[in-house]
Amino acid sequence: GMFATVGLLETEFDDFPFAVDANGNPSNPTDPSFANLAGNAFSGAPGVTFTIGTDWGGDTGLFGYASLSYTGEVESSVLNIDNADLRQALTAIGADPDLAQDFASRGEERFDLTGRFGWRQEGFQVYVFGSNLLDGDRFTSQGFANVGAQTGVVNLQTPNFIVQAPRTIGFGVEANF
Repeated sequence: GMFATVGLLETEFDDFPFAVDANGNPSNPTDPSFANLAGNAFSGAPGVTFTIGTDWGGDTGLFGYASLSYTGEVESSVLNIDNADLRQALTAIGADPDLAQDFASRGEERFDLTGRFGWRQEGFQVYVFGSNLLDGDRFTSQGFANVGAQTGVVNLQTPNFIVQAPRTIGFGVEANF
């Protein structure tokens, strides 16, 4: 049979004050001023996702599954900082300026094609499988800051990238008894 899913998501902080120094930079000063995340989107929450696919099997024991999934852009930080400000902040905490230019404030949209095809009979199956068959290499998130939920303090952290899992293709045998 065929299947499809669609996910639509809109996130927004109602009220989330956090400590900043006199220049408006995230910090943990002794006598803090406060900024607020009100109106900002949550990090890691894509606005749109969808999956389409097919799942089939026959009397001969042959079976198959394939799906194509899409995940939209995501904010990498609850700060919803624009690219120029992000790169300036990363350089200020010691990141190499050339590396800082590679960072963007949002994880990239991505597609993932997966599949599994094989043959099965009474507790035994043989199959081939694959994921990320389109060999995408998109950044799913780029870590550079977080806000402590208990303290409300922004912490700039060591910049890091999380990249879409690499293409994987394999072969499997299963026996159930």
